[in-house]
Amino acid sequence: MYKKVCDGKTISNNKIKYNLYGVFAVQEGAKRMDTLSLILIIIGALNWGSIGIFGFDIVGALFGGQLSVFSRIIFTIVGLGGLWAISFFFKEKIMNKKEA
Repeated sequence: MYKKVCDGKTISNNKIKYNLYGVFAVQEGAKRMDTLSLILIIIGALNWGSIGIFGFDIVGALFGGQLSVFSRIIFTIVGLGGLWAISFFFKEKIMNKKEA
């Protein structure tokens, strides 16, 4: 259930959640995308940690080398998850304004 909060009043809306100032904050599927993005970031971080510590590329080893089509698809998906994660900085600012 999503609500719109504006001037102390709560207005129900089934598709969109608004912050304290009535500005669009979260869509219905955003929490799922946030979770998926964090999973992809963790996969990428573990892979980079493995490269840095052991000199071993886990994704490349699993999918046929760094330049294989499957590895490049995985790297691209992880990169898109990282791009999505940039939005976390803006969500934090919206939530801080709401609490103040």
